[in-house]
Amino acid sequence: MKLMDSIYRDLALRIIESRKLPILTLPSLAAHFGSSTRPVRQAVEKLIIDGLLVKSTNGRLSVSKKPAKKSVNQIQKQLKQSKSVGGSEQKLLNLLIDYSLSGHGDYLREEQLAGDFGIGRSRLRQIFMTYAGRGLLEHIPRCGWKVIPFRQDDMKHFIKVRKTLEDLALCESFDSLDTDLINDMLQNNKRALRAKVPVEDNRLHAYIIETSGNRYIETFFKQNAPYYELFFDWESNNAKLCRKASREHCAILQAVLDKDLSQARKALLAHIGYEHDFVKRSKSYERD
Repeated sequence: MKLMDSIYRDLALRIIESRKLPILTLPSLAAHFGSSTRPVRQAVEKLIIDGLLVKSTNGRLSVSKKPAKKSVNQIQKQLKQSKSVGGSEQKLLNLLIDYSLSGHGDYLREEQLAGDFGIGRSRLRQIFMTYAGRGLLEHIPRCGWKVIPFRQDDMKHFIKVRKTLEDLALCESFDSLDTDLINDMLQNNKRALRAKVPVEDNRLHAYIIETSGNRYIETFFKQNAPYYELFFDWESNNAKLCRKASREHCAILQAVLDKDLSQARKALLAHIGYEHDFVKRSKSYERD
């Protein structure tokens, strides 16, 4: 499967199933998928043609309010055929993250993993290259692939810098934030609190970074965030933690709508600074 097809499938499923979406700009989507903008642009163009996305006169992308029923049915039929593969890929990611947290140091066996998860060897290598680009795997020439062990100290250092830079991004973007988009994120997180299977809307982070217009902040997150985002997304599968994150997002977003920068900063820093569950699960975790 081409990278463009994988991006298209992911976004189409999110739209059809009313799940959270990354910020709908080419740079943000490229950062989210750990790719160049080319396959993202191709996927977006296909989503527009299929009626799932619309592009306004100013170039802004948004989800179509009334996609053609015929198009949705056709897309659902196509995606249904590949959904089992997507589930296998998620299970593979879960395994790789478990390996990283446990300090697994052996080389990965391509043939065995491809067979275990029902994924072709060529597709498996594409997945591995994507995860290598996001810092989870390392390719050793003539030897194979290894999982990079999770390091607690690196995570702590990343969080310290992240708090400083996201706080700055919030301050610099505060007066330029789109209240309609902020309210949309708030309502999504409120729905997550009531849902049996909650799905948090965490688009705020990428949005304030992009809206700040500070390329040094953007560069830091583009280079360093993809690795940790794999763990953040993995952690969000836990319903209890997902609701906790949604409550915290609600506090930030409400403060933004109230034009209370001080409270928004306080809520943002509290949200970023909590001790993640995957840190406690890692082999290197030690209580102070």
